[in-house]
Amino acid sequence: MKIKDQYKAFFKTPLLVQNPDDFIKNIRVFDFKPDNYSLSPQFETNQKFIGKRAELFMLEALQQSEQYEVIAHSLQIVKQKQTLGEFDFLVRDLVTAEVFQLELVYKVYLFDASLSTTADFCWIGPNRRDRFEDKLHKLKTKQFPLLYQKNATSELDSLRLKQKSIQQRLCFKAMLFKPFQEKLPEFSTLTNVQVEGEWLSKQLFYSQDWKDFQFMMPQKLNWFNSAIRVEQWFTLEQIRPEIDNYLSSGRSALLFMKDPTGYSFKLFLTNW
Repeated sequence: MKIKDQYKAFFKTPLLVQNPDDFIKNIRVFDFKPDNYSLSPQFETNQKFIGKRAELFMLEALQQSEQYEVIAHSLQIVKQKQTLGEFDFLVRDLVTAEVFQLELVYKVYLFDASLSTTADFCWIGPNRRDRFEDKLHKLKTKQFPLLYQKNATSELDSLRLKQKSIQQRLCFKAMLFKPFQEKLPEFSTLTNVQVEGEWLSKQLFYSQDWKDFQFMMPQKLNWFNSAIRVEQWFTLEQIRPEIDNYLSSGRSALLFMKDPTGYSFKLFLTNW
């Protein structure tokens, strides 16, 4: 999958949090899409972490934008050689002259009803870590309050920014997967939840008959994929050693699958 396709897929990933103020007071949404999906000739990245690669995609788009100016990116706030945190972006809107702190979150979440009595907080990473509720808590108690810490003042002063005039925005995107052949419940706060695919434990997966299905297991960076494009499909017998090897490391595996009718879809296999 080409880097340009990953770039486009990142921006096409839906917002999970469309109204940040519902979870964190006085935080506005930043729902930005570039005018086109062309990368500048000098753009390159060897970043292998999805979240960090997403950050570089956002940086590229903001730098190409005629509306926004990136004042700082990954600006660390340090106290006595200890890093207290960092701002993902400090951005100036050239139309309104507003300056804002932008926090970007890009996640892969699976729905697990056992996590909470509130459906909104039943999202967790495929390796059973990194809960949505915990990320919201970190944003609320650490990342956004960082702006108002005394140690941030000197950094902002060096950029000629007034701490009190800086707004705060959140872009929280996520690829969501629901339990296999189940419906999602109603959400109390999240709106317009869109799923990317389904998930199934490896035990249940191997207990089913997939003989007429075809499979492909993409590399993790190709999870950025707004459409399933596969050059070569495999039978389960052909691909099972690769799947089992990946699962044996304790990680969950994403599969692209095609049913006998030709319909393609995404399915996570979990170790839990």
